[in-house]
Amino acid sequence: QGNLVNGYLMTYLVLNFLWVHIPLLVVIVTGDLLSGEAHGGTLRLILSRPVSRSSLVSAKFIAAFVYTLILMLIFALFSLGLGLLLFGKGDLIVIFESINIIPAGDILWRFMAAIAYGTIAMISIASPSLLLSSFASNSLGPILSTMAIIILFTMVSSFDFSIFTYVKPFLITTYLDSWQMLFSYTPAIQSLLTDAAVLLLHSIVFYLLTLLLFIRKD
Repeated sequence: QGNLVNGYLMTYLVLNFLWVHIPLLVVIVTGDLLSGEAHGGTLRLILSRPVSRSSLVSAKFIAAFVYTLILMLIFALFSLGLGLLLFGKGDLIVIFESINIIPAGDILWRFMAAIAYGTIAMISIASPSLLLSSFASNSLGPILSTMAIIILFTMVSSFDFSIFTYVKPFLITTYLDSWQMLFSYTPAIQSLLTDAAVLLLHSIVFYLLTLLLFIRKD
């Protein structure tokens, strides 16, 4: 029912395309949070004051998470809001494992859940970017290194070679596109929650590593 080409369809298409570009926007900012301070000479000044290194790292991670959340909310507002305004509403036709026709009344919560999952996924990308940023004295190294790692992991996650079978569960990129399960006619909520938990675990591990290494840093 409704328009075949509607705001929901356009949002779904944009969601698929921008999933490649959003990590770059995240890495450009988060890769500069600590290395930018080191390059500008302000990191030594900050650490000479009664501010613990753990507090500084935690503050940088919180800033990265808030930036990622705002970025995803802006993306949701523009893609979904403008899509509905320009193209109207209607049922959503999605090809995911099969042809799924999702009624208009059952779509909005799926997009909200997809944005929420996407925020968790982007936070898991911001975390290793901050880890690499804690080692560098300029922003270019962490940004390029993180993007290179993401591209490499994406290639490994995409190949079905048996040699990669035991590696894939440990890669962030294996779980980045799990939001698509929400657009199956019967979404696998339990699998989605499991993947989200794995991404959160990655973020926690990278935070603890950054904390440990930065405290010991000369």
